[in-house]
Amino acid sequence: MNFDMGKIYMMILIAIVPIILVYLFLSKYIIAGITLGGVKE
Repeated sequence: MNFDMGKIYMMILIAIVPIILVYLFLSKYIIAGITLGGVKE
């Protein structure tokens, strides 16, 4: 079993980077939604 670890790491990076970018751009909306949902009246 000979794995090319460079290719595996690149595929992991390609899978993770879009998730991080979406979180960074939408984090203020995500946090606002969480705090709004946690408020009791």
